[in-house]
Amino acid sequence: MLISEMEQMIRSTFPKDIIVECVTGPRLRLVLGDATQLHQVLLNLCVNARDAMPNGGTLRLSATNLDIDDSYASMLPEITPGQYVLLEVGDTGSGISPKILERIFDPFFTTKGVGKGAGLSSVHGIVKSHGGLFKVASECGVGTTFQIYLPASLDQEVVAELDSSATPPTGHGELVLVVDDEPAITHAARTVLEANGYRVLLANDGAEALAALSENMCDGAVVLTDVMMPVMNGVLLVRTLRKVSSDVPIIGSTGVAEKALLDQLNELHVESILRKPYNAGTLLRAIHDALHPGR
Repeated sequence: MLISEMEQMIRSTFPKDIIVECVTGPRLRLVLGDATQLHQVLLNLCVNARDAMPNGGTLRLSATNLDIDDSYASMLPEITPGQYVLLEVGDTGSGISPKILERIFDPFFTTKGVGKGAGLSSVHGIVKSHGGLFKVASECGVGTTFQIYLPASLDQEVVAELDSSATPPTGHGELVLVVDDEPAITHAARTVLEANGYRVLLANDGAEALAALSENMCDGAVVLTDVMMPVMNGVLLVRTLRKVSSDVPIIGSTGVAEKALLDQLNELHVESILRKPYNAGTLLRAIHDALHPGR
């Protein structure tokens, strides 16, 4: 398999101070495409990750099945609902500054100097030619994660079935406060939650969330908060909430695996952490489990 081959090559050729983590989901779906080109994509991203960690670090490779529903697709307008395989290459390196991040897919743009690579434009083109989507999330000093969404082949038996636990649990008027500075995320979450029996409040940052809760706190309330936000980030919001109401259920959400911040959230005993984007079933189960622990 492509991921296994890449893992073996990295372990044998990359510096020993780079720790390689490789995770593949069970019964991965098939993807129709050019194996050589997809190998080039992964190699390019892994080399970039290596170069971003001159003093060592962790390089993460993963491949998982992904079912994208209407809710998930509304958070990523470039993609359509369906069955996909999600490839991710992440590092704990220096990160990419916002100015450079805006240009990394431009033809011939590179930060490596003349003769040291043509940047990510060719990789982006390969992914698009396979009907896929290429996303990147980065934070300076934390690391970078590249995500490749590839449509699963339809000319096969369904290899990985959808969760057989039937219809996701619904609410009965419980209040959910959704805190996120991305309108697409809050709109999608509100649409799903209200359609499934919950009442919803929205806030753009931690400060707005605290104001909303002070006026609407009640039994059966749960908070779903982004980790990275302006004014007051998710960790500070959770710390403050724990002082005000230690038993309010809290769910974190993040588009980038900011390990230090996620560790802090775990120490604050958040009920769970969702990776954005998330589909309707994932959201509804997380809310239900937070409101009814142990069931």
